[in-house]
Amino acid sequence: MYYQQFQELIRQHAQNLLSIKKYADALGITKTPLNRICHTVTGKSAFKVVQDFTMNEARKYLLNTSYSIAEVAYFLNFKYPAYFSPLFKKRVGVAPGEFRKG
Repeated sequence: MYYQQFQELIRQHAQNLLSIKKYADALGITKTPLNRICHTVTGKSAFKVVQDFTMNEARKYLLNTSYSIAEVAYFLNFKYPAYFSPLFKKRVGVAPGEFRKG
């Protein structure tokens, strides 16, 4: 139940993601149980679950829009677009430009 609520909170705050502590607070628990729940359900930390969501959103933007990579980074609340590409490559396996080309 908490995991589904956590996912819903992530979707609700997609344009302005919260800290893991704020998600936990909204669920009425602390970070430790939230991480435990995420590990049980996905094998990943709460932070990684949020990152996965962000990378899935990035994939959608890259495939379905003509926004520049920097614009996609800004839409996903990266304060510095230069941090987006390395994270995308690390998490997805290819750079955003290569991903877009297919």
